[in-house]
Amino acid sequence: MRKLMREFINAVWEVFKLPFVLIAIGFRRLYTLGWRKLLMLFVAAVVLTFVVMFSFLEATSQPQFCSSCHLMEPYIEAWKTSSHADVHCLKCHAREGVSGYIETKFTALSMLVNYATGLYKRSKPWAEIEDAACLQCHETRLLDGKIETAMGVHFDHTPHLTQERRGRKLRCTSCHSQIVQGEHISITPTTCFLCHFKNLDEEERAELSACTKCHTPPVGEHAAERNVYDHSSVLADNIDCTACHQPMWQGQGEVRKERCGACHSEANHIDRIDDLEFIHEWHIEKRKVDCQQCHDPIEHKQPELATIVTGECASCHTDPHAPMLAVYSGTESRLVPGEYPDVMYKSGVACFSCHKNPLTGMGQARIGEDACTPCHSANYLKLADNWRAGFTIRIEKLEAAFRAAGDHPQIEDARHDVALVRRGGAWHNPTWADRVLDAAEKVLTEAGVAQASSNTPKASAECLVCHGGIEAVELSVDFSAFDHSRHLADRGIVCTTCHVKTSPEDAAHGQMKKPGDSCANCHHSEAVANGEESCTPCHQPSRLLYTGRLPGVEEDPSPMASMEMACTDCHMNSEGYRAPGDDFCLDCHGQEVVDHLQFLRGSLRNKVSKLGASVSKAEEILRLDNGRAVHHPDLVEKIASQ
Repeated sequence: MRKLMREFINAVWEVFKLPFVLIAIGFRRLYTLGWRKLLMLFVAAVVLTFVVMFSFLEATSQPQFCSSCHLMEPYIEAWKTSSHADVHCLKCHAREGVSGYIETKFTALSMLVNYATGLYKRSKPWAEIEDAACLQCHETRLLDGKIETAMGVHFDHTPHLTQERRGRKLRCTSCHSQIVQGEHISITPTTCFLCHFKNLDEEERAELSACTKCHTPPVGEHAAERNVYDHSSVLADNIDCTACHQPMWQGQGEVRKERCGACHSEANHIDRIDDLEFIHEWHIEKRKVDCQQCHDPIEHKQPELATIVTGECASCHTDPHAPMLAVYSGTESRLVPGEYPDVMYKSGVACFSCHKNPLTGMGQARIGEDACTPCHSANYLKLADNWRAGFTIRIEKLEAAFRAAGDHPQIEDARHDVALVRRGGAWHNPTWADRVLDAAEKVLTEAGVAQASSNTPKASAECLVCHGGIEAVELSVDFSAFDHSRHLADRGIVCTTCHVKTSPEDAAHGQMKKPGDSCANCHHSEAVANGEESCTPCHQPSRLLYTGRLPGVEEDPSPMASMEMACTDCHMNSEGYRAPGDDFCLDCHGQEVVDHLQFLRGSLRNKVSKLGASVSKAEEILRLDNGRAVHHPDLVEKIASQ
């Protein structure tokens, strides 16, 4: 036993001596080489060490090495497809200088060791990018002023980087961070939304949510290209966006305590969640922590259309206003399936944007002029009235036709749709309402009820998008028998034949052209003007004066009317239908008669021009008659003298 113990102790001693023996042997061999070879070996060892170290550091700095850890794969793939794909990792992830490089390598090494040993506590890789790293290449960003991003947002880097925002000093990575899959160091819109839309009421920061801080309302050609409303008049009148559009964000951006545990394990850290100064100082100013790590997201988008349109009304009045919402959204039709929302519905114009009392701001059923004119010109009021009148007449005719209709598989669907348009108000979506009523008319025709055929030209379709139903509106114009239906539906005359075609926001839009450029082309042709009564619809004042049939005045026809002379006897010449000149009158009258008539016309013109604002129907006819004394000089002088 003693012998065995002695042998074991000797073996341990030999093992202990072995390194020292080897070192001694090595030194004896080096000593025998001489100082020259010894120096060369030392230099070679140093060079080899540096080569190995450099190769190791260079290899571990490559993206391929980083991606060897599966947690880093999404970030490397995002980097490859980003605008920074030609920028080396350490260009951004290491501070300048040798010390910064070495510090970065040791930090990465410690993270690697922690990950390998299971001590890494974070749920995803962590990186701090200093502003100085970004400004190596992007220093001019501070001098660019306002720029427009790919999303059409106007942004200025200078105030965000040089001034405090909400009491905090922002960093480049406050807005640019890697939280969007497929991008790298990209703009993080959710961070913008948190700053601009959180706690606006409590902290009186409504200015931060102003639309025009980031967006430019579409105007002019830009609006036309996008086929949206031209906001020129809105900007000129300084109308707030919320007059029509409702708040475009959802969410409160709350911070939930359970999220702290993703990074922190110390209870004393988590307990300071309500210390906003401490939290934001360490997470925003001293560290780059994505806002979404702690905050619930705030979304900047248009809410569900049905929600934004009904607004708060739906909480109490869902059923009574359901037909209005159905028409406005272009749904619920049985004959016209699908969704065809009105353009204002698609723009997010809610019910109470128009249906509100201008003084109290509370809702009201009927809208007044003030509800339309903030965004539309005064002419829009007339347009809305025409919608109401035209569709009402059309619906009444359809309802009467239902009583005479025979059997048809879709007759009840047609009744439903007509009732829906009546209750919902066709003016809430005139284009869709016109389509629905067309479908109902088709069903009635198939059910044996003849409908008035329409010859409305396709070239007028663009006008009828807004002016649908105008052919059914009876115009109340004194001394005129004009009827849109006869011109548009019966004769197929294109709207722009008589009306000026310009942009809807142009003051001249829809104005009547000069009669000589529009009406005369048809009415002065032989096909139309083939009898004396053909002049009456347009020239009633002249006709009434010529025949002496003025309201409130004893009938007294002119001598030429008594002789049954027609209008065309004087107003038709080789050039067509024109007012005759003096030479024409000389064919029947002497020079003294023509001279006296000219003097009388001048005298009567002065008398007529002096008539007061409050005039009789007969006096109004004198004003409207372009011929003045020519058509009946004696009667004109008699009335003007009175």
